[in-house]
Parts: sequence; structure tokens; C-alpha cells
Amino acid sequence: MKTIKSTRRLAQKFELLNGLVPITNNSTRWNNYYRMFERALACHETLSEWQWKYPELRKFALHKEEDWLVIQKTYDFLKQFLVLTKETEGDESTLEQVIIAMDYLRVHYDEATTEHAGNTPFLTALQSSRYVYES
Repeated sequence: MKTIKSTRRLAQKFELLNGLVPITNNSTRWNNYYRMFERALACHETLSEWQWKYPELRKFALHKEEDWLVIQKTYDFLKQFLVLTKETEGDESTLEQVIIAMDYLRVHYDEATTEHAGNTPFLTALQSSRYVYES
């Protein structure tokens, strides 16, 4: 997505085809990965075609449908972070609400770990993110 966005020619073509522009990671936004994956999934078909059409995108190519499944699973997992962030942001939020949300996310991690126990690549990513979350 970064390569498409940083190349004016590709960004303009991409927007013409999809009506959307790529979203890249922004470390100052809690839910930016969720939004980035959401946009990638919405543009899946175009991105799949473009990885072969434009040489500068080949090194980032998602060659298998399994790669897109990992993106979909990650997107699905991150949805709860988006929901809880929205529920606990703002001046009206209380410490109790934040603690309840944090506890819920811990349960969410436990459930996802059980659900994806047989999926080593996704489970590894999940465990890494949990380590960061709990640090």
C-alpha cells in the first residue's frame, strides 16, 4: 500500500479503479491497522492484479489466497479493539469502563488463541501482539 501511495502515477490509477486510496500504517492511531486491513480487503481484486502488472509491487505480493486469509483473520480480530476504543474514548469514559474493556480484550485474546491453535503463523502473530498488549 505504501508503494502505491508513494508513487503518484499508481495512486491516481488506483483511485480511479477503486474510488479509494490506500491507507498506510500510522503509529499515532490505535485502530490504524484495522482501517488499513479494511481498505486492503476492499481493494483485494485490484491489489491482486497489480502485483503482477507493476514490477515495483512484486516484492510485496500476496501470492496465495492464504495470505489474504491471514489479513481477513487479523481484521476480524482487531474489530473488538476498534469497538472498545470507540466505547472508552472521550471525556465521559470512566476508569471502570476502561478496566472492563481491558479485561474483555484479555478474554478476546484467550478465545482467539484457542480458535487458532492449529494455525501457527496466525497464532505466532497473535501471541506477539498479546505480549505487546500486556507490556
